Amino acid sequence: MEEVAIISGVSKGLGKAIAKLFLQANIAVFGISRSQTPELEAYAAENDLFYQHFTCDMASTDDLSNVMDELNDQLAAYKPVTIYLVNNAAVIEPVASIGKLDADKLAAHIQINITAPMQLLNQILQSANENNANLVSVLVSSGAGDRPVYGWGAYCSAKAAGDMFVRTAAVEQKKLETQHKIISFNPGIMDTGMQATIRSKTADEFADIETFTSYKEKNLLRNPDEIAEILFDLITDKGNLENGKKYEAKDFL
Repeated sequence: MEEVAIISGVSKGLGKAIAKLFLQANIAVFGISRSQTPELEAYAAENDLFYQHFTCDMASTDDLSNVMDELNDQLAAYKPVTIYLVNNAAVIEPVASIGKLDADKLAAHIQINITAPMQLLNQILQSANENNANLVSVLVSSGAGDRPVYGWGAYCSAKAAGDMFVRTAAVEQKKLETQHKIISFNPGIMDTGMQATIRSKTADEFADIETFTSYKEKNLLRNPDEIAEILFDLITDKGNLENGKKYEAKDFL
């Protein structure tokens, strides 16, 4: 295997769409998600492509540690030239104003949206160095990381933290003079389950509920397949990637 892709949140939405694009390009895919991925598994089997799924609850540090151990073994065995890491898994809950946040949901949010992608990048970067592979890592971010949104205290903070982690990693790789490329990517508003969750909230929980409801009503939500194509083309053109940059899907539409 010359190239492999590791994708979290692979069972639906953008993660599922970009996994299929990697498979179509004959790039081996390791998918990570809590739910099974029968469509991807069937597609890979029918077309004699490599796909391996790891069932993982990203809110569980034990689950994630076990998956990372297995990934390390796989990367050591296959010794790919290029590793693509797509840190895509994320949750929107809890949605509530600060002062009304559920403590357990907040802790799970931090684990899934901040700690897990940090752990994955840290571990896969180490594996890439140990196996002399070039790493191309992308964190699927959000415009919410650039501005405060009423009711999204956890989500905005998580995305901002993720963007800073990416920028810091990029600065370090430049100093170390490696070939690794580490970026973040704002996909914009997509027609996904997360959007459905947002629309289910009350105005007390999320002040911009009417705006997000109008996105659906006016057919303004992008298809994840369309955004996946933008992201795939972006990261596979690795020679032109600007390390540490936050790319915006809207700039390619």
